[in-house]
Amino acid sequence: MIQSRVLSAFFSIAIALGMPVGSILAQDEPADLTQVRTSFKRDVEIATRPIRNQYMLKLETIKRTLGSRGEAKAALAVQEEIDRMKAAASDASGVAKFAGVWKIIYDNAVVRRYAITVDGTVIWSEENGKPVAPKKGKILAKGADFVLDFKDDLALERLSISGINLIAEYFTTKASYPAMAPKFKGLGTLVSPNKN
Repeated sequence: MIQSRVLSAFFSIAIALGMPVGSILAQDEPADLTQVRTSFKRDVEIATRPIRNQYMLKLETIKRTLGSRGEAKAALAVQEEIDRMKAAASDASGVAKFAGVWKIIYDNAVVRRYAITVDGTVIWSEENGKPVAPKKGKILAKGADFVLDFKDDLALERLSISGINLIAEYFTTKASYPAMAPKFKGLGTLVSPNKN
């Protein structure tokens, strides 16, 4: 119990100071290294996205052309390349894009702070500017969506990135996602990069 309180206080202080929580959890490499690496990956993803999109369009065109000529084996080889590119893009644009410490302001006036690591682990330890007992959640891929699930919580949040902002759509129950509209929406701003 005492260890839990100490850990809770430690996380609250670390997040309040903008320290990357992931580096606290995994101290086997310097925070600067992980920060630069994740920043690099994010920059590469952003810079290469238009090139990848053009490549995908060209592949689709080639596949259609080959198919219309009856060259099924060649069209299948192009489809395999398309599938490889889609898988690589899915990995590159997965949960790592959410990494950072985010301040999210919801339309019901609630303000939360989430520290998100590149593997999708989320530590929620502040609400409305006050520390709360840290809750650990995980961002999971659900089809084309990414959802934040705090296992012991009834609610679920769908997360996305729009420009430089994190968009959080709050569903009051897990059962209400995705059939119903979210109860609240939040707009997140990056407080500090959390690169672990």
